[in-house]
Amino acid sequence: MNSDMVFIQQYAVPYFGVLAVGARLLNIGYKVDVFIESIEPDLDSLKNLNPRLIGISCMSPEHKWLINISKAIRRELPHAVIIAGGVHAMLYPEEILKETDVDLVCHSEGEEVILKVIAETGKPTHDWSSIHGIAYRNASKQYVFNPRAEVVPYDDAILEDRSFYYNRYPQLAKDTVHRFISSRGCPYKCSFCYNAVLRDALKGKGVYVRQKSAGNFIKELSAQCS
Repeated sequence: MNSDMVFIQQYAVPYFGVLAVGARLLNIGYKVDVFIESIEPDLDSLKNLNPRLIGISCMSPEHKWLINISKAIRRELPHAVIIAGGVHAMLYPEEILKETDVDLVCHSEGEEVILKVIAETGKPTHDWSSIHGIAYRNASKQYVFNPRAEVVPYDDAILEDRSFYYNRYPQLAKDTVHRFISSRGCPYKCSFCYNAVLRDALKGKGVYVRQKSAGNFIKELSAQCS
């Protein structure tokens, strides 16, 4: 079973970032899967999915886990392209390149970035230099930080789709509490939150605070809760 992209995460809940990127890929026709390491600690089933691209989504408290899981994936799938994403990757790309076995770090919002990365994985040799939104090691093992990509506006033509979570892990669909997000970005600067730092990092890359249309959000709720 060949997947175009497999998302790997530690915790057994749908991640909003994974859902957003996954919906974009599914809308174009790519085959997307998810692998939750806390449910499946054995990587054999990941090998069976034989992905072109592996995306690891993590938060900053999971940095040590990211180190360990990236090394384990590299041992089992030495030729796979591995990209790290999420807020941790957006804020600390250099630390991730220094300490993990990932090939790429997505330091921007991922929907458009991943489309370009996955297209590049289909070529005999990979040239990451023109893809805004990623950091990587070049042939000389130097760290390269491409410019950040533009922020991603919501597209009402694309509905969030949790099917790739529920198909692999039906128990998640039985959760009595489902989580949804209707907006992206935050106008506030709370001292305990990463938001102010992230907003500064993406300054000049587009409208930071965005909302789904009411109609689109109602469709999303109806589709996932029916």
